[in-house]
Amino acid sequence: MGRWADSGQRYIDQVAEIEDFRSTGLVPTEEQARYTPQEKTLVNVTVNAGITTNFTANAVNFDGFTGVGVVVIPNTTHNFGIAAVSSPDGALTVANIATQATSSNSGKHVVGDVPSQFVIVQIQNNDAATQTYNAWVRKMNK
Repeated sequence: MGRWADSGQRYIDQVAEIEDFRSTGLVPTEEQARYTPQEKTLVNVTVNAGITTNFTANAVNFDGFTGVGVVVIPNTTHNFGIAAVSSPDGALTVANIATQATSSNSGKHVVGDVPSQFVIVQIQNNDAATQTYNAWVRKMNK
């Protein structure tokens, strides 16, 4: 495994030093694995009034990753809460990885460590009406 030189302009691996490596667009495998693009995992899903829903049908496989970031945005501002939930198989929910307290705002996010292979987004609708949400998940290696 290689490393960036102190200047940040050279990548040093077991074989060679490569000048200005970052500007070529090539990124070493271990650097690529640090962050992945975010995925939109929930699109206009509804949660009934006063209900907490685990979206097991949209479980995200985290095999090879150790961290998660989840962003949930409702279609209208109201009181709701979110959690990233750990799952060994994509269906069974084990424990909350990260939870954001319920409050009234237009979006929430959580970040946490992933102890199992899957992450499930949980949304708690505290409003008196059914609400619609969108969610994005980012896989990370911390």
